[in-house]
Amino acid sequence: LESLHNQIHGLIGNGGHMAIIDYAGFDPVFWLHHVQVDRLLAIWQALYPDSYVEASAEPTGSATIPQGAVTDVNTPLRPFHSDTNGSFWTSAGVANVEKLGYSYPEIQGKSPPEIKAAVNSLYANSSGVTLTRRDNVGSVKDDVAPQVAAGISSDAPLEAVREPPATGNYTEWLTNIRVAKDALEQAFFIHIFLGDFDPNPTMWNIEPNLVGSHAVITPYVMKRDPLRSTIVTGQIPLTRALRVDEQKGLLNLTDEAKTKEYLTTQLHWRITTMDDKEVPRDQVPDLKIAVVNANVQAAQADDQFPVWGELKVQHDITNGRPAGLAIEDEL
Repeated sequence: LESLHNQIHGLIGNGGHMAIIDYAGFDPVFWLHHVQVDRLLAIWQALYPDSYVEASAEPTGSATIPQGAVTDVNTPLRPFHSDTNGSFWTSAGVANVEKLGYSYPEIQGKSPPEIKAAVNSLYANSSGVTLTRRDNVGSVKDDVAPQVAAGISSDAPLEAVREPPATGNYTEWLTNIRVAKDALEQAFFIHIFLGDFDPNPTMWNIEPNLVGSHAVITPYVMKRDPLRSTIVTGQIPLTRALRVDEQKGLLNLTDEAKTKEYLTTQLHWRITTMDDKEVPRDQVPDLKIAVVNANVQAAQADDQFPVWGELKVQHDITNGRPAGLAIEDEL
């Protein structure tokens, strides 16, 4: 959720104040955005009431919490008072939004199966929903020998690609991202591409072969401090983009070895600041890009979610590449 939250801040505030923590709250869209974040968290809380705030030490501290202090579900959320006696709200006190006098249509008066059905009706992609991605062979090649499909032009028609069947097993592929929040002392993007892409960084946010971008947002003044640095993480799913290329005949997703070979040559990542200036991948502190996959059992009914198997790290795809997870690295 944090990653999705940051992405919206980054894309809306690309070069502007929505990407800067100090000023983002002055934009009206900030409040619309955070209502959506609150809604998504409320749905999660309703479905998984036992999965919530875990005790942890504060890596950097804040205006009210010193560095190293252990915070948990009962830590006071200063300066937000819960009554006129000076008490403060805690995470435990707001685990159910209905305690605050409001709710959302997807959860109000609903059981967990009913909530899952509501979520699936809005977001499920296993019932024949299609997606599109324009064919494109750009001019930028990565540090490996690309094997792009010859003869596919950038103005090729959009293709419709169906999602996995409603029942059965399939494999999900994802990129995992981790990086120091203060790596560049300013906000930045990590862009994930599948296939070649435009060499001009100002075009990367609208590049047809862009699979997704992970945004890291920061305060206006952010100084690099390796001893107090916070590691942030994100995830960009690859399966949809891979399925598009499968329909073109570029790979067979049922063949894991061939899919790994394809990703080794076609998966690329680049970094830009919010003003679209490229930063070399090997100059971004603590940046690691990994590829993982998992077997997934599709949902068997409208009120069920898919069941994921164990994630497997595919080191061979990123090993030896700038900021790629190496064989000896842990995820």
